[in-house]
Amino acid sequence: MQVPAPRKGFNLKLYYFVYFTILAAFLPYLPLYLREHGVREIQIGSLMAIGPLVTIVAQPFWGMISDYLQNQVKVLRFTLTLGMLTMLLFTVSTKLWWLTVVMAVYMFFQSPNVPLADSIALGYLKSSGEGFGRVRLWGSLGFSVAVLAMGQFFSVAGLGYLFAVTALLFLLSLLATSGLPQGDAAPRRKLGREAWGLLANRSFLVFVTFTCLVQITFSAYNTFFSLYFTSLGGATNLLGTAWMLSAISEIPFFHYGEVLLRRYGPANLLRFAAIVFGARWVIYPLLTSPGAVLAAQLLQGLSFGLFYLAAVHYASTLSPRELLTTGQSLFAAITFGIGSTLGSFVGGILVQYLGLNGLFWSLAVIAFTAVGFFTLAHSGAAGE
Repeated sequence: MQVPAPRKGFNLKLYYFVYFTILAAFLPYLPLYLREHGVREIQIGSLMAIGPLVTIVAQPFWGMISDYLQNQVKVLRFTLTLGMLTMLLFTVSTKLWWLTVVMAVYMFFQSPNVPLADSIALGYLKSSGEGFGRVRLWGSLGFSVAVLAMGQFFSVAGLGYLFAVTALLFLLSLLATSGLPQGDAAPRRKLGREAWGLLANRSFLVFVTFTCLVQITFSAYNTFFSLYFTSLGGATNLLGTAWMLSAISEIPFFHYGEVLLRRYGPANLLRFAAIVFGARWVIYPLLTSPGAVLAAQLLQGLSFGLFYLAAVHYASTLSPRELLTTGQSLFAAITFGIGSTLGSFVGGILVQYLGLNGLFWSLAVIAFTAVGFFTLAHSGAAGE
């Protein structure tokens, strides 16, 4: 039986809400778990970089598989199932080599889940008339609720439950895929050469280079924020509040995103978001208390919220219909694969030798350099 259109829209929002609880449980608390088990900062950075490194290969692979099969939902269910099973392997050993292997396998199946959902949403929303931001904000809402709850839970139960809780959330996400819309199928084609041909498009190449540079800074922040916050005296339960505030701040920008995109265009929003990122990285080294950090977290919406919204739309406009998922996957592979890999790895080195404050000053330089590059290069790119 065909699922009614309003129900499909609800199911999309439900999936985003539930899936982002996985990220809320795993991302903020894994570095703390690793430090509890004697892993040093530079090793934490290297370990966190393994996942995004795998993403560089995994994103285009799953994107092309999805576009060839013309069934994003089926691929999404498969990757969610394998991600859930792989999560349980983290409990086998805390040796660094084992964690590295499991992280690589886990990210191979976990990394395509957001780009797949984004392509499903973009395909469905073209006919529904609802803006992408108003669907995607449910992911931020799910992250906000879950990260606060996880902070309270782990402060009482301990971080030993991290992987079991995350596996359970994977199961709930798998159940939430029931009734997801499946876009109209384009003719099945051999897409490998055409997919990589996207990178020959100067506009696309300039775009992903810029987003990669910005993501380097955001990835380093994500990897070491929990350590930074606790170094200022922030407790584990308050850490959940800090992550929650950042996610909550994204919601208004996702909600009104279509209005902002129509008025200013994705290129201008991308530039503005990168400037705000740079300002954030300047502010954090100047803060001396957990309370001040909580206030600074509200800049997340102006930075990542606008950045992600504009980037997804821009990647979609640069990708032909038959390569919609592949375009999103290549964008994600370069931005969240290469960018996140470099951010985690280089961030670990910077923290080891310059400290946490030195890390943030370095990230500010990278963010403002990205703005300069995009401003100069984008003006000459095709499609401006």
